[in-house]
Amino acid sequence: MLYQFADIRGDLTLEADLCVVGSGAAGAILAKEVAEAGHRVVMLEEGGYYHPPYFGHDVQGGLEHLYFERGMRMMMGKSTIFTMQGRLVGGTTVVNSAICFRLPEWVLSRWVSEFGLTLTAEELEGAFSRLEKNLNVKPVDEEYLGNNNRLFRKGCEVLGIESRPIYRNEQGCRACGVCLVGCPEGAKRSMDVTYIPWGLDAGVDVYANCRAERIIFKRGKAVGVRGRFLEPGTDLTRSRIEVRSRLTAVSAGTMATPVLLLKSGYPNRNGMVGKNLLNHPGTGIVGRFPEVVNAWEGANQGYESSQWIREGIVLETVWAPPPFASARTPGFGAKNLEIMKHLRHLASFGAMVRATTTGRVLPRPGSFSPVILYSLNKHDMTLIARAMKYIAEVFFAAGAREIYPMVYDFPEVLTDARQASVFIEKEIKPQQMMLIGNHPMGTCRMGEDPGNSVVDSHCESHEIENLFICDASVFPTAPGVNPQLSIMAFADLTSRYLARRIRTG
Repeated sequence: MLYQFADIRGDLTLEADLCVVGSGAAGAILAKEVAEAGHRVVMLEEGGYYHPPYFGHDVQGGLEHLYFERGMRMMMGKSTIFTMQGRLVGGTTVVNSAICFRLPEWVLSRWVSEFGLTLTAEELEGAFSRLEKNLNVKPVDEEYLGNNNRLFRKGCEVLGIESRPIYRNEQGCRACGVCLVGCPEGAKRSMDVTYIPWGLDAGVDVYANCRAERIIFKRGKAVGVRGRFLEPGTDLTRSRIEVRSRLTAVSAGTMATPVLLLKSGYPNRNGMVGKNLLNHPGTGIVGRFPEVVNAWEGANQGYESSQWIREGIVLETVWAPPPFASARTPGFGAKNLEIMKHLRHLASFGAMVRATTTGRVLPRPGSFSPVILYSLNKHDMTLIARAMKYIAEVFFAAGAREIYPMVYDFPEVLTDARQASVFIEKEIKPQQMMLIGNHPMGTCRMGEDPGNSVVDSHCESHEIENLFICDASVFPTAPGVNPQLSIMAFADLTSRYLARRIRTG
C-alpha cells in the first residue's frame, strides 16, 4: 500500500524484514526485489507522492514541491555550487534527464585495485542488462533529437570529435524538454512508474511524507527506524512512526544519508561518514545561431561526446526552461531581455568533469538539512576551462554566430572559434563561474578496509551489523559518467544479498 499524509491518523509501530529509507534509484529497487523474494518490506520517503498529470511546465511550482530546498541547495566553499536533489516518491529519478551510462570497466578496476571491492564486471553486466531491459534504456530516437542536439552533433562531426545519442530510460518520450519538473507524459521510466508500483504489487508498504529521523541501534546492530510524518510542502511534523526491522537499508542519497547516520549516533570511529564528498561539476554555454533552433523541442539532454572521458571530461547537450536559460546569458533587465528576445535561436551545450576535489557533509544543528562544504581545486578548474574551450569550438563549428561564456572578468560575448583559447590562456577561479553539481557521491565510501571506508562490497556497514547503505554515497571515486544506472546496479546486486540474509537468518 502507498500511504500519504492524509491517510495517517496517529502514531504507528510496524514490523518488517527490511526497512528502506528513501525511494529513489536505489531504495525502490531494494524494496521491490526483496519483497518479490517473499519478505515484508516497509519504505519511508520524506517527500510526497506525485503522478504524471501533476507534472508539466510550471517550473516554479515544480521546484517548490519536488526538490529539497526548492532546488536551491548549495555546496559552499570558494564559490557556491547548486546541487539539486529530488524530494518525492521516486526521488531524483523523477526529475532528472533519464540519462543512463554504464559504469566504465576501467573505473570498476580502479575500485577493485585501490579499495578492494569484490564486485566483478560479470556481476555488474548482469545487473545492467536486467535494468536496461526493465527500464527500456535506449539511445534517443532521431525523431526526437531536436535541433539543439543536432547542432551539437554537427559541430562534433565538423571537428572530427566522437559523439553519440545519449542512452535514456524512457518509453514514449515526446521530447517536451521539461524533465527537471517531472514528465507530464509519464514516459520517463523513473522509479515512481516502475519499481515502486512493482514493489507495491509485491506487498511493499510505502509511507510518503515520512522523514526518517533516527536509525535505532542496539548492541552494535541496527534494529529499526524512527521517523515523523510531515505536512506536505513543510517541515511541520505530526504523527510518529517506528519500524522494527531485521535489516535496515539507508538509501536517502549522498547528502541525507550521512546526516541521518550521524544524528542517529552512528559510531563513525574512522571519521569517514560525511567525508569524501565527490561530484561532477558541470557548466554550460548558451550560443545564438542564425537559424531557428527552438531548443525546447527535443530531448533536453540527447547527445554527448565521451572523447575525453579518460581525461575527466564529458560534453553533453543541455536545455532547461527560459528562466534557467536566461541565467546563462549576460546582463540584467533590458540587456538580458535583448538576448532572450532571440530565444528561438539559442542553443545550449555543456560539460561535466570527473573532479578530484573532495568535500564534506555535516549535520546542521536543529535541522535535517545538511551543511555542504566543497571548494574546487586548481586541477579541476583547469579541466573545466578545457571543457569550455571544447564547447566553444563545437558551437562555432556548428555555425553559431556568438556564444556567452558567463565567466566574470572574461568577455561577455565570443564571436569566433579563435577566441575559444581565452578559456585556457587566463586562469579561471571557482568564484568567477556559475557551476552546478547534481551528481553528489562518496560520503559513505565503499571498501574492504574498515579503516578508510564505511561499507563493504555488499553495502553493509563495517561498524553496525544489519545496517546497509546503498546509494551514490558508497562510490569510492567519481566515475566520470552520470551515476544513475550505476546506483541502480549496486541496488540490484545488494537486493539479492539482502534477500539471502533474511532467508538464512
